[in-house]
Amino acid sequence: MTNLFYTDLIEQLNRRATRAALGLLGFRNDALRAYLTSYFGHEAGLPGSFLADPVFEATFSWQASEFSLGELSGKLLHKDLVNALSNPQIEQLTENYTFDLEQYAYSSE
Repeated sequence: MTNLFYTDLIEQLNRRATRAALGLLGFRNDALRAYLTSYFGHEAGLPGSFLADPVFEATFSWQASEFSLGELSGKLLHKDLVNALSNPQIEQLTENYTFDLEQYAYSSE
């Protein structure tokens, strides 16, 4: 059902964006308007489509977990994953993608 909601939403956004663009452009030629309506009506994200793939952002709140990354090792998270996060083996990742074992994870409310 969720996927159906987003599909309907994307189709609705595409229709409204098409109507808005054609209204702003002010074309009075019916054949041109029909062609552009059809052209703009391609599925979002496909080559030549009017809209790019949609991006949805989570809007629910996050709270700090009661467990640190180190405390989750071997329990909720596999110990090899925790080790890879806290000690990346790829040099380019160490500066920006090293997670402290004492850092607390976040979960949604």
